[in-house]
Amino acid sequence: VRSVTLHDTDIELDLRKLPPSAPAPAKKAAPSDKPPPLVWPRVIDIKDINATVTLADGKRIIVKGLTLRVGDGMPGFFECKAFQMEPGGLTLGPLSAGIAWGARKITITNLALPQNVVLEKLVADLAGYDEGKVPVQIAAHLGAAKFTADADVSGLFKAPMHVKADVKANDLRATELQTLGLPKNVEFEKGGVDLRVEGDPLAPQKLAVNADFTVSSIRTAGATIDQVNG
Repeated sequence: VRSVTLHDTDIELDLRKLPPSAPAPAKKAAPSDKPPPLVWPRVIDIKDINATVTLADGKRIIVKGLTLRVGDGMPGFFECKAFQMEPGGLTLGPLSAGIAWGARKITITNLALPQNVVLEKLVADLAGYDEGKVPVQIAAHLGAAKFTADADVSGLFKAPMHVKADVKANDLRATELQTLGLPKNVEFEKGGVDLRVEGDPLAPQKLAVNADFTVSSIRTAGATIDQVNG
């Protein structure tokens, strides 16, 4: 597939009306460790698409004003005026981000998410997709707090899967974290977390996890703690 073009289209899909699936074969084929084909057009030109998808359980996914315009080696952008799930109350939008689209590599920049989280950059390099290897880098911020993640994933199509990830959070403050659920009566001035994870995510009990953290000037229930390290 060299290019995908779709403009000014309204789409409605009701999965409840799909014909019943055919009965499973009596003998299952042995699982393959070969990856499914990766469809990676050189150009995607999608503009002003509205879509409503009704799932088998009756829930609906509603997308309004979807635009995605990217090309190999050219600056691109993503825009969605609204994304909703009904019932359930999940509503996002308007959303927008910059997109860099290369040969099996995508970079997403400056995507504003709920709770004032901003995804500064997400890079996924699929050059090693056929070998089941995908490195991912993420940088985000919430106010002054900065978050980074650097992960290498291998064994996507042949067990065991292996993930090696370094996650860091710096300049954490209670003010921003309270928007994510931290109790209002807990205050601190500065914190940091350094987390390292390695192993098979499908066997979490065998994951090797190492974490270091520091929190300064903690105030709660009338008590003050200068610093906690772990």
